[in-house]
Amino acid sequence: MKMSRHFLCLGYLFAGICPAVSSVYAVQIVDGYTRYIEETQQQRISEFFTGREPVRGVIILRSQKDKRAGQYFIITLDKKARDLPPGTKLELKVITTESTEPRSYNLVLDETDSKSRQIYAGLTGSDWAGQNVRPLAWKISIVDASGQILAVTESFLWRYP
Repeated sequence: MKMSRHFLCLGYLFAGICPAVSSVYAVQIVDGYTRYIEETQQQRISEFFTGREPVRGVIILRSQKDKRAGQYFIITLDKKARDLPPGTKLELKVITTESTEPRSYNLVLDETDSKSRQIYAGLTGSDWAGQNVRPLAWKISIVDASGQILAVTESFLWRYP
């Protein structure tokens, strides 16, 4: 009898720590890294003919939609981004070489029919001071419309105060 109570308590504890496990949209972030990308590195020849930015299978979210240059946090999911629930957003927290205070950004993932598992989350324009600024620590959470965390990834240094 005592043993089953311990397992029951352990089950409640685990459920409280890992709420994303019970989600029907459970997703895992299998890879995450950062890279500064200039605007010229993102231009394609087709853009000169059509006047539109080609999306070519990757999902690009930007803090300032009309600016391309910036620091991109690139994550790879274990499933296609189109399988995420409507209203999903990426919550990005970052500490940079400019400031030791974490800054937060919310990037909404519009509904997509892309088969891509990769998402480029860019802090662009005035949200990123330039190529010489580096992210020291960062954390990305994928959150559904109700606020439930579906997945989290973070840099090694984010874990330390």
